[in-house]
Amino acid sequence: MERLTSLVGLTIRGVTLTSRVPAGELYRPAKHGTLALLIIWMVTTVDSAFYPVFHLLSLFTRIDHLSVNNLECAWISELATVSSSGLAPPIEDAPEVDALSVVSADPEGRWSGHRGMVHLFRHIHPRWKLKRLEMVISGVSLQDVLSDFLPDCDATLTCLCIHAAVYVLANMIAQAEGRTPGLWPVPSLRGCCCLQTLELSIHVARGTALTERSGQALMRKCFERTLILSSEILLATPPTLRKVEITFKAEDDYDDESLRLAELPEWSRLDDALCVLGEEVEVVCVMARGIEAVYNGHAHLAFGAQCHEMDKETEERVIPCGTVEHTGHAHVLTLNPVYGPYVVVL
Repeated sequence: MERLTSLVGLTIRGVTLTSRVPAGELYRPAKHGTLALLIIWMVTTVDSAFYPVFHLLSLFTRIDHLSVNNLECAWISELATVSSSGLAPPIEDAPEVDALSVVSADPEGRWSGHRGMVHLFRHIHPRWKLKRLEMVISGVSLQDVLSDFLPDCDATLTCLCIHAAVYVLANMIAQAEGRTPGLWPVPSLRGCCCLQTLELSIHVARGTALTERSGQALMRKCFERTLILSSEILLATPPTLRKVEITFKAEDDYDDESLRLAELPEWSRLDDALCVLGEEVEVVCVMARGIEAVYNGHAHLAFGAQCHEMDKETEERVIPCGTVEHTGHAHVLTLNPVYGPYVVVL
């Protein structure tokens, strides 16, 4: 790592992390400067411990954007376990972070490592002054997710990204299983006194066990509630808001001839919420596969007119494990074990 003096981006994907320093011992590595972007994607750790992730972060003094996607490791919140891992508060030697993105498709099981990120955020000294936050945590309410962060970063947060369909689907599953009687409340964002940009992701949810059982009727219901939740989120924003970006996502085989989502009456509710924001707020509608349209008065028009024109998503570029891509005078390193298991020792 020390030889990559111009490193600005690092992606670690599908590897197993371990550390030369045992759990609980003081770890003060030589710092390697700053990163514009660090992506930890589908990574696991030896013995499912969280501390190797912290040791990785501690290699840097600053990370502009930290993205943690489905981190496969356990998190046990008991004080004795946390202390034995060297993560008892206050946690020092962590990098500064401006933007945080965390995704967990299974927060109670295999990919519960996001809880360790919440612990870091709460107990790192000095505290992270987040400017951008994106949390995509399946199976829990939006209010519970945001409550882990907003009280401590509402004075610095300028951009918030919310994937509404994830929380709608979680609520519908909870209702079907009898764990909740109705819709979960929408948290107020008015305490975010610096919030300027709200990014909303509106997704045609499919591919889960719940949607497979119930088919198109449930998909329509999920989309209806996603529009409703998005509308309520818009109405909960502070007066500092200056931009709303709505991204419509659909699968390759999406067919509006059968689902007829563009005809749902809940679109008017979304339009009304956008109108309440006033003319000083810029609203942009983006199609997930590369087509962009500036909002022109009715959000559903952009969705209905373009859903059949979305191009195929481009194939992801896979860089062989350990190679370095040169971008001008900067380096972007991707660790991607395309040929089998790979262990990264810090």
